[in-house]
Amino acid sequence: MGDFMQMFTFPELEALLDTLDEKQLTLLRNAIVHEIRTNPQIRDILREKFLPVHQRWTSRGRPRRSPRSST
Repeated sequence: MGDFMQMFTFPELEALLDTLDEKQLTLLRNAIVHEIRTNPQIRDILREKFLPVHQRWTSRGRPRRSPRSST
């Protein structure tokens, strides 16, 4: 499944989407989600992109919440 994302170009995928029925679209969507969740290369890319944001958020400490009213 690792080569799935390299199988189609974006224009080919757009043309393909117009020809699929609802069941086929669901299968394709599930395959893409599975690839995103399980592909270590995608995980590494996301970690590289979002680690600075995560570090910036966590370095500020916990956000302060205003007290809730008891009504």
